[in-house]
Amino acid sequence: RQSLERQALQSLIEERIRMAEISRLNIDVTDQDVDEGIDKLASQNNIPPDKFREILQQKPDVLRSLRDQIRVQAGWGKLVRQKLRPQVTVSDTD
Repeated sequence: RQSLERQALQSLIEERIRMAEISRLNIDVTDQDVDEGIDKLASQNNIPPDKFREILQQKPDVLRSLRDQIRVQAGWGKLVRQKLRPQVTVSDTD
C-alpha cells in the first residue's frame, strides 16, 4: 500500500510540474484537444465515444480528473513536438 501511495504521489507531482512547464512556455491546449483525447481513450477501450462520455458525466470528479490528465498529456506532447524535437538530430549512424 505504501508503494502505491508513493507512486500516486509521484505521479501527481510530475503532472503538476509538467503543467507548470506547459503554462510557462505558453503551450496552448484546447478543449478540442482534450475532447479528442477522451474519444481516443474510448476507442482504445472499445466503447463508443457517446457512451463513454455518458458514463463520465455520471462521475463529475472522475471526468474532471481525466480531463486534467489528458490536458497535461496533450500539452506535454505539444511541448515536445514544438520545443524539443527541432533540437534533436539523428544521423544515419545513430
